[in-house]
Amino acid sequence: MNFKLPKFTSYYLVACIVIWALFAFLGLDEQATLRAGFWPSRGISDSNFGGAHLALPAILTPISSAFLHGDYGHLASNMPFLLFAGLMVELRIGTKNTVILAILGAYGSALGYALYPFTWGNVAIGASGVISALIAAAVTININLGKRRIGKYALDTVFRVLLMTLWIIYQLYIGFFTAGGASVAIGGHIGGFIVGLLMGRPLMRNAIGKSRYS
Repeated sequence: MNFKLPKFTSYYLVACIVIWALFAFLGLDEQATLRAGFWPSRGISDSNFGGAHLALPAILTPISSAFLHGDYGHLASNMPFLLFAGLMVELRIGTKNTVILAILGAYGSALGYALYPFTWGNVAIGASGVISALIAAAVTININLGKRRIGKYALDTVFRVLLMTLWIIYQLYIGFFTAGGASVAIGGHIGGFIVGLLMGRPLMRNAIGKSRYS
């Protein structure tokens, strides 16, 4: 039996590596961050961004920023998680649905980053927001608790609320109690994760049919 890497996961991983290597080799990594990173202070308008004529439209930067990485360590820390989470999701819901999830995850991550305190004037880059969405989706589509309940609450709902709470606590711990927390896009991780929690099940139903997955 031959096994092939799913298209989106493999293409996205390779694109991240090639883009980082190319910009690093050319010495354009800082310019790429400036012109294609996600800056909450830009909003959806380019009017308040210096040199905006050289930058991607603000509305596209949640996507473009998800292909950029600051250095080799940043890239190396993201790619294994992208590979495994991407495999777990794409093999279940297919390439088309995974692309939809990744796009929604990128924009959800950008929104989470913009809403997180003290990030308004900073820039976000990296695949971790999309990866967070993939991780959340991987868990929720592979653990189906059916119609079981805890009292008047659906066990599945309790599980997802607990999972989201633990993720938020973990991200806040990284942000406030670790040496590298200042450089981690905490809000982006949270925003992407919430998208994965919300969209994993609907995309799974879209992939295999509602009658087979509820």
